[in-house]
Amino acid sequence: MPTRRLQQALLVVLFVCALPAAACAQQPTGGNEELSFNPVTYRNDQYGFSLKYPDNYKEDKSKEKDTMVFNAVGPLAGGRIPVLTINIFDKDRAQEQAIELIRAGSGSDIKITPLKEITLKDGKTAGRISMTAWYHNDAKFDMRGLSLGVVKGSSQITVTLTSIFAMYNEDKYMEILNTFTLE
Repeated sequence: MPTRRLQQALLVVLFVCALPAAACAQQPTGGNEELSFNPVTYRNDQYGFSLKYPDNYKEDKSKEKDTMVFNAVGPLAGGRIPVLTINIFDKDRAQEQAIELIRAGSGSDIKITPLKEITLKDGKTAGRISMTAWYHNDAKFDMRGLSLGVVKGSSQITVTLTSIFAMYNEDKYMEILNTFTLE
């Protein structure tokens, strides 16, 4: 899979979490429910957070540079390739940083759902969830992604799950995003 595809998936979805939007309240969904996948925990001590993700996702450290602190690619399933990325933005420049990344890429026909304010399963972490769909001009296919943006101090932590080749599983992605915890 070409590097450019993963970069495009990340770029547009990151833009979504940097946009301002009207809030829609959502209640926590509970605490200690079992996950539908065998989890591996990614912990970032520098920024103080953790996230559980499926153990069949393989981390790709070669993509982890600039604002990206984590990148993992899941197995091909049902014609889609899931990609999990975590980026750290300056909370005051998040939108500007995301726009710069998008301009460097080749996405178009961007459709963004309104952001929703949510409280995650831990009952204390507030974040913004949004979905983005776009057309990848270079590779000529549709992409979709679901993002969580959480502000901590002067940073915005953005967790993105993207499906290359358009199909994606919002319920599964929300399950993964709901494991995000500030420490």
